[in-house]
Parts: sequence; structure tokens; C-alpha cells
Amino acid sequence: MVVVRDSVQMRQDMGNICNPGQKGGSRPPRDLTGLLREAALVENTEQKENRNKPCWEQEFRNFLQSRNQADMVSCLDFLLETERIQLLEEEEKEIQNRKRAEEIKATKLRKLKEI
Repeated sequence: MVVVRDSVQMRQDMGNICNPGQKGGSRPPRDLTGLLREAALVENTEQKENRNKPCWEQEFRNFLQSRNQADMVSCLDFLLETERIQLLEEEEKEIQNRKRAEEIKATKLRKLKEI
């Protein structure tokens, strides 16, 4: 399905939002799980310095906001927080440094209280 909006043509395919004029760029995640994992990993690692990659989380957020779906944006925020907590749990299982394990526990507790 092709959607024309503000004279910018976007292709919507299986829930993915992408710019067909983009050659050689990164592809959008295939599903919500991939989007959440990618967004959480980008935040947890210092990949933010590589600004050549599109931020699919922000694209998806803009997509939801453009369709006045504020409740879905809130759901996205919740899902992102839970994904970050899951990543911390995975790291906690693999970590052998006691100090880092304590930092992870404190971060998880803080994030759970925020939710």
C-alpha cells in the first residue's frame, strides 16, 4: 500500500514504515519485538554516537503520533522499559563482576518503580 503525505511518499509494508528512496541504509525491524530490542540495545550500548543509522523507534513514535494514537505511544514507552529490564536481567545472569551485578539490581529496581 502506498501512502502519500506532505508530498513525501512512504511505503507501509507489514507494519514497517520505510522510505523507498533509501538505498543501502539499515532496514526497519520486521516486527515490534525487533523494534523494541533494537531501541533498547541502542540505548544500553553507546551506539547513539553513530548518527548515520535511522532511529526506527523515533520513526515509529512519529508514525503513531501522526495518527493521534497517544495511548499507543504510552504503550510503546511501557514496552521499551520492560525490554530494557529484560536486557538487564540477561546481563545479570551472565555477569561475574559483583559490583556490576549490584548496579544492575539497583537499576532494575529503579526502573520497576518508575513503571
